[in-house]
Amino acid sequence: MDTCQASGAAVRKLVLRNVTNLSDVDALMDLITLEDDFTVDGLDRSINKTTCGVTYHLQLRRAIGRLAESGRTSYFLNTLAHRTGQPVLSGRATFSVQPTSKPGQTWVKLLR
Repeated sequence: MDTCQASGAAVRKLVLRNVTNLSDVDALMDLITLEDDFTVDGLDRSINKTTCGVTYHLQLRRAIGRLAESGRTSYFLNTLAHRTGQPVLSGRATFSVQPTSKPGQTWVKLLR
């Protein structure tokens, strides 16, 4: 469980990149929050890989506004906002966490 929770910042960034289709999402990081409902969904001990899940909430309309203020846009965010009609996009992120060859460093991959 600690492995999943320790990867929270990376997961927030990966979800933002996935939803916005932008590589630089640092200006939007404060608009996405994770609930305290991390779960361990799987464990492969042979490669020390943990599959985790967590619920996220993205302030969708505020993200679109912030991008517009900086002269940027995200077709994906605009489409989501139009489709859902909601100011907040919520979902469940599934991700894997695996240590790298460097001590103390992990690889986090968004699965869905």
